[in-house]
Amino acid sequence: MNVNADTVTAAFMPQIMQYKDVPHPKCVICFAGVPGSGKSWLAERLEHDLRAVRISNDDIRRTIDAAGVTDRNTRERIKESVIRRVNKEVVTWQNGLLVLDADVSRRFAKMLPRFPGYKIIVISIDAPKDLLIKRIRTREGHRADPERTIELLDRWLADKAEFMQHFGEKVTIHLNTEQGIDYESLKNQLISEVKS
Repeated sequence: MNVNADTVTAAFMPQIMQYKDVPHPKCVICFAGVPGSGKSWLAERLEHDLRAVRISNDDIRRTIDAAGVTDRNTRERIKESVIRRVNKEVVTWQNGLLVLDADVSRRFAKMLPRFPGYKIIVISIDAPKDLLIKRIRTREGHRADPERTIELLDRWLADKAEFMQHFGEKVTIHLNTEQGIDYESLKNQLISEVKS
């Protein structure tokens, strides 16, 4: 089988179509947070509780893995192409509430033009580095090598700091997950933000 962006997109799309026809206003919820901060945990709950369309970089990568693509550059090229194709498709759906399950710190400026007419809600998530390392080492079902992720953590933290310097005023909600998250409060705040 010839694996390319078309075949991976076709395999990935059924994963995000559960709430395709739920009427919601055009709104993107995205995260500025490094690995281990809790982005996926939050995104999965928001997907179900808000009946939003969740687009996950990790799910796209797993779909590419399942297709047998092993070359890193090919994987990255396919992933970026799939993200562009998925974004182009979902903006035509009745459900305009999207949850981007990925860190937008390095690509925020490039992401904005992909969602014309959408309200953008940015959730900044922080946690102490020692807690991030503990979470990375103990999370289950994640495809990335924990030790390699920890090696790159300082780079991700620097990217996040640079994002906050340039786009901090765009952040709608600031969370520090060191003491946990009051999820019900966050959900209610997001419902209010989406409706406003």
